[in-house]
Amino acid sequence: MTSRIAASGMVGGLVALLFELAWKLLSWNPPLKLTLGLYLERLQLVLWPSSIILIASAGGERLSMDLLLIAVAANMVLYGAIGAAITTVLRCRRP
Repeated sequence: MTSRIAASGMVGGLVALLFELAWKLLSWNPPLKLTLGLYLERLQLVLWPSSIILIASAGGERLSMDLLLIAVAANMVLYGAIGAAITTVLRCRRP
């Protein structure tokens, strides 16, 4: 059970980092950012709900890195909790 929770948490961290990478790559191509940005934002809010924390990072660079780490950690905890719930349900269904 612990390995499934850890794996779920790692997936949560990977999802968050992939979204951050996607935004960095899109920032180099403004026309592509305009066309894909809205779709990426919607998908991000579903798959990385704790990214809403990053709204407060409109200030300095150091604040931005701290908030990014908090948002990634929160997503890992959220995905780990979902993994624990799924594991518990699957265990209860076994005869």
